[in-house]
Amino acid sequence: MEGFGAGPGPDGWQRARRRRLSLEHVRIDGRTGAVPRALAAAGAVVVAALGWLLLVVAPASAHDHLLSMTPAAGARVGEVPAEVSLTFDAAVGSLGSSIAVTDPSGTRIDARVPEVTDRTIGVSLSVPSTPLKGTYTVDYRIVSADGHVVSDHEAFEVTTGAAAPPATAAPAAAAAKTSSFLGVHAGHVVLVGAVAALALAYLGFDLLRRRAG
Repeated sequence: MEGFGAGPGPDGWQRARRRRLSLEHVRIDGRTGAVPRALAAAGAVVVAALGWLLLVVAPASAHDHLLSMTPAAGARVGEVPAEVSLTFDAAVGSLGSSIAVTDPSGTRIDARVPEVTDRTIGVSLSVPSTPLKGTYTVDYRIVSADGHVVSDHEAFEVTTGAAAPPATAAPAAAAAKTSSFLGVHAGHVVLVGAVAALALAYLGFDLLRRRAG
């Protein structure tokens, strides 16, 4: 028989110890479980941001491609054509769109006033009395109806005519294409990165606050 005021027996101490260990295990699991939850939440934010980027990029990347040119790009023709035209897979805006055609000597022979009809833009050429044979370069800058800009160049060859005079200076560098992914969507990529960084920073701060509490 235990005396009055006696402490718990061995069985009671064992039960209390097991209960204390169980509570500590729950607290540890709660803290370590916050890390996977935070990572999962951050991953969800990044995936959502990437999905938004794809929704924005897909429509803008699906147009403004040159379908054909007359004369055809790389074609060999017997005489200088009266006109050069380009057809795209989307409507061409008349404001800001232009075509420049230069002969083998580097002289512009286009009328400088293009005509736009739906997806096609064309310009008439001023054919000299003695046309030159050689490579004719077509530089174009196209602005679509939604403001998307594409600039590039093509060429065709005229097989008859006078020989071009020797070049006295290096020709101007061809226009670089400006419709690359990063050129058009650099701002979108930066925005997605910023959103992901802010999400990770917030989740890290929240995790530290929970641990401190």
